[in-house]
Amino acid sequence: MFAAFKRFVKLLFLAAVALGFVVFSVDNRQAITISFFPLPYSAEMPVFLFAIACFIPGALTAGVITSSGLYQVKRQHKFAQRRVAALENETRTLQVQQETKLPVVATKK
Repeated sequence: MFAAFKRFVKLLFLAAVALGFVVFSVDNRQAITISFFPLPYSAEMPVFLFAIACFIPGALTAGVITSSGLYQVKRQHKFAQRRVAALENETRTLQVQQETKLPVVATKK
């Protein structure tokens, strides 16, 4: 049930972002000229295309950085899980050894 709610919230957020892009695009249709200064080239395009063209590389960069951080956390979590499993196994082995030890019988001389 939590996964369905999480998916719904994600879809709702994406719909809000898409609506924001549509409103921004409709509101900013005027043309701008972009000059590539040292080069003799220039380009004319609507403001919203320029803004989206700047947004996409930033979003991709943020995604890559976040994914790499998440990868490190997952790797550390997996290592910790293996360590916990090994320690639990060692604890069980020691408990079994402790239980199966024969009692020491004292003899009188």
